[in-house]
Amino acid sequence: VATPVTAVEARRLTSDASREEWHRAIHAATEAVRLSCYTFDLPSVVDRLKAARKRSVAVRLMFSHQDRTLTRNQMLRLQELRGVGCDVRAWTRNRLHAKWLIADAALVVGSCNFTEASQANLERGVRLRGLPAAEVAE
Repeated sequence: VATPVTAVEARRLTSDASREEWHRAIHAATEAVRLSCYTFDLPSVVDRLKAARKRSVAVRLMFSHQDRTLTRNQMLRLQELRGVGCDVRAWTRNRLHAKWLIADAALVVGSCNFTEASQANLERGVRLRGLPAAEVAE
């Protein structure tokens, strides 16, 4: 049986565009936001994740436990998210270097960390939309 082809929209992103896509995707989410990060302390993302929780969106974040002290405010920001009911988990097996965000069926993946410092770096990413929800979940 042939698998139907889905039209997938892809957009290449700079650091600024990655941040804008994170904001847009979190703001538009109605069901779930999941993200994985090496380091995390970006206040604008924290604010949007907290707002998503207030809208009853399920928020799950996985961070690299081994690198938890690399950014000055990471643990404070993660505690803020836990305080509003976000599921914040530490990846403890080894260093977690993945950086991605899934908001409903939008996927943003790239090299940009969810930190203030990374916004000044020359980072790249991609946003994918139109993937079947089951594929994104997998």
